Amino acid sequence: MKSFKRVVVILLAVAVIGGGVYVWANDDSQPVSFVSNSPTMKLEKTDLKSYISATGAVESASSTNIYPPYSVQTYPIMEVLVDTGDAVKKGDVLARLDMSRLRDEIDSAELSLRDTQAAAAEAQRANANAVETAETALTTSRLSLEQQMTATANAEKDLRDAEADLEEPFDSYTYDKVIDDALVSLQRAETDLETARKDLAKASEEEFNDFQFQTALRDAEIRLTRVETDIAEAQNDVDEAQRDLDEELADTETFDAYTYQNMITDAKKAHDRAKTATKDAKEAIDEAEDYYNELFYSDTVPDAAVLEAEKLVSEAEAAHERAKKAEEDAKLAYDRAVKDRDKAEEDFNKNIEDVKSDTVEALERAVRNATIALNNVKGTYDDAQRAYDDAAKKLADATKDFNDTVEDAVEAAQKVVTRAENTLADTRRAYEKALSDKEHAIEDYIEANEDAIERAERTYNDTQERIKTVQNELSAAQIRLNQAVNAPDNTETSIEIQQIRLKELYDNLAEGEIIATADGVITERIAQVGALPSGILFVIEDTDDLHVTANIKEYSLSQVSVGQRAVISTDATGDTEYEAVVDYISPKAVTPAGSTSVEFEIQASFDAGANPAVRIGMNAFVDIVLDSREGIYAVALSAIVTDENGSRVVYTPAENAEGMTAIPVTEGMRNASHREISGEGLSDGLEIILQPEALPTGNMPMGVMIG
Repeated sequence: MKSFKRVVVILLAVAVIGGGVYVWANDDSQPVSFVSNSPTMKLEKTDLKSYISATGAVESASSTNIYPPYSVQTYPIMEVLVDTGDAVKKGDVLARLDMSRLRDEIDSAELSLRDTQAAAAEAQRANANAVETAETALTTSRLSLEQQMTATANAEKDLRDAEADLEEPFDSYTYDKVIDDALVSLQRAETDLETARKDLAKASEEEFNDFQFQTALRDAEIRLTRVETDIAEAQNDVDEAQRDLDEELADTETFDAYTYQNMITDAKKAHDRAKTATKDAKEAIDEAEDYYNELFYSDTVPDAAVLEAEKLVSEAEAAHERAKKAEEDAKLAYDRAVKDRDKAEEDFNKNIEDVKSDTVEALERAVRNATIALNNVKGTYDDAQRAYDDAAKKLADATKDFNDTVEDAVEAAQKVVTRAENTLADTRRAYEKALSDKEHAIEDYIEANEDAIERAERTYNDTQERIKTVQNELSAAQIRLNQAVNAPDNTETSIEIQQIRLKELYDNLAEGEIIATADGVITERIAQVGALPSGILFVIEDTDDLHVTANIKEYSLSQVSVGQRAVISTDATGDTEYEAVVDYISPKAVTPAGSTSVEFEIQASFDAGANPAVRIGMNAFVDIVLDSREGIYAVALSAIVTDENGSRVVYTPAENAEGMTAIPVTEGMRNASHREISGEGLSDGLEIILQPEALPTGNMPMGVMIG
C-alpha cells in the first residue's frame, strides 16, 4: 500500500496543498487503465482517511536509572549478574559489591559495644542509691507544691467569686421604688399645678369658715401638751433608772428587791404612757379623717386644703404606727423588768456574785429601755410639734385668704399657683435627686466590688509567688534527681552511638547488592567488575509500554488533540501499521524562540499489547487521523470536473462522438489526493476516467471546466 501512496503522490504532486502533509489511503489497490490517452480506474467501495503525518522515534514510557547507594560507593563491584537485553523484575539482584572490609568493621564494632555495655551496667548499680535519695526529696517538694496549688485554687476561686459579684446586676429595687414614688409625686404636682391654675381662673368670693382649722389647731395643741408630759415622765424614768444603776453599783452585795420593783413600776408607767400615746394617736387619726371627710365633701373648700387634710391623715397614721411601736417596746421592757426581778431573786440565793452581776445587767437594760422609750416619745413630740405648726399655719393662711377681698382671693389663688409651681420644681428636683442617688449607688456598688476584686487579686498573686518559690525548690530537687538518674548518660550515649553506628554498618552491608527497582529490560549496562560504583550503573526500560515522540508544525496544531486516534509504522516493520492514540501535546514549542518554523512535541502511545518487532530508538511515522469514511466511493481529485451547467461530474468511457459520458456526483470528504463521491449513476466496477483534461480538446464536451 505504501508503494501505491508514493505513485499517487508523484502523479498528483501539483494537487498537494500547503499547511501539512496529507495522504489518501485505500485498503485495496484499484486497477488503472488508459482510454484515449487518459488513465481510468474501476469504481469500488473503499475507505478514505485524512491524516497529519509526522516523523519521530520510538521511546519507552517507563525508563529507570539504577544508581548505587552513596554509603557503598567506596566498595568495588565484585560481580555483575545481568547484561544489556536481559529482562528483569523489580527486586532482582543486578550486581554485588565486595563488602569484606565492611564485615571486619562490623566485628570490631560489636566487640566494642559489648565492653561498653558491661561498664554501663556497673555504673547504673552505683547510681541507684543516689536516685532513691533524690526521689525522696522530690516527693517532699511535690507535696509542698500541691498544698500551695490548693491555696492558689482557693484564692483563684475567691477572685472568680468577686468577679462574678461584679458581674451581678445592681439591686436597684429600693432606688427604683424611690424614683417611682418621686415620679408619682412629680405627676401629682403637675396635676396640682393644673388644678390650681383652674381654681385661679374661677376664683370668687367665699365666706370663710375657720371651724375646721380651729378644731385641728386645738387637737394638735392638746396632743403636743400630752407628748410634752410624756417626754418629762420618760426623762424622769431614765433618770431614776440611771440612779438605781449607780446605787446598785455602789451598794453592798445584798439583794435589793426594791430596786427591781422600782424598775417594774417605771416600766409599767412607761407602758401606760405609751398606751395613752397610742390611744391619742388613734384619736388624732379619727379627728384627721373626720376633718378630711368634712373638707372632701364640701363644695366651698379649695382642693389644696383637701390635700393638706389628706396629708394630716397620713401623718397621723404614721404617728400612730410609731406610738404602737413605742407601746410594744414599753410592754417588752415591762415584761423584761418583771422577768429580770424574778430571775435575779432566784439566782441571788444560789450565787450572790452572779445575782449582783445580773442586777447590774438588769438595771443597765432598764436604762437602755427607758432611753429607747424616751427617744420614741421624743419622736412623737416632733410629729406633734409639726402637726401643731402645720395647723397653726393653715389657720393663719386660711384666715388671710378668706378675709381678703375678691382681689385678695385672686391673689391668694395666684399664690396657690406659685406654690404649686414651687412644689412642682421641688418634686422635679426630688425626682432628679432620686435618679442621681441611684447612679451614685451603682458607682459605690461597682467600687466596692472592684475593691473586693483587688484584694482577691493581691491574695491570688501572693499565692502565685509562693508557688514560684516552691516550684524553684521542686526544680532544684528535680535537677538533683536528674543528675542522679542521668549520671550514666555518658555511657548510655556511647552505647547508643555505637548501636547506631553498628546499625549503619549492617544497613550498608544490606546495600552491597544492587537491586532492580522496576520491571523491564536492561537497555544499558555501565557497571564493570572491579570498578567503584558511581553514577548510573544500569538503565531499565519497559519495552511493552512504548510511544513515539514526534514534532508537528505550528499551523497543524489546532487539528490535533489528546485522545485522537493515530497509526504508527516504521521502516523496520514494513507495511505493518500499529494502532495508537495521541496522549500528550507539549504546552510549549520545542523550537527556539523566534524560529520561522515553530514545532510542538507530541506523543502517540501504542495500544495495549506486545509489539515485539518494534524496538526502542526506531525511527517511526505517525499518521494522526483527522477524518475517515468507510465503504464509500472515492476518486482522484483530477477525475472530478464541472460541466457546462455548473454541475460536478465524472466521466466514464462511452461509444459516442466524445468517447465518454458525464455522470453527476455529489462530493464528500477529501484528502490531498482523493475525494468521496456519491450519485445515482455510480456502481461497483464502473470505469472512471482519471484525467479527462488530458483528452484531446475535440473529445471534451463544450463548456467543461477542469478541476
